[in-house]
Amino acid sequence: MKWEYERCHAPRCRGRRNIFGYHVPDEIWKRVVPKKLRGRSVCLTCFDEMAQRKGVKYLRWMRMILLVGHGNQAAIFSRRKSEKGK
Repeated sequence: MKWEYERCHAPRCRGRRNIFGYHVPDEIWKRVVPKKLRGRSVCLTCFDEMAQRKGVKYLRWMRMILLVGHGNQAAIFSRRKSEKGK
């Protein structure tokens, strides 16, 4: 089975492969990502730049970051839901 990377839909990336998977709560996503990009893939780099422009500090709410490649995933950072905000 061939692994297909998701592509970032933010204009800055122009479809670059998204090698990091991540999760932030919906309320953070809605504060950071423009409506036209919600429901689409946005790479972590673009998400971070959008958050900085809007003054949103999201790291304490991030639940996980995964390095994704060729059918493998490695958790770089993972936080249980009960730990959020600590």
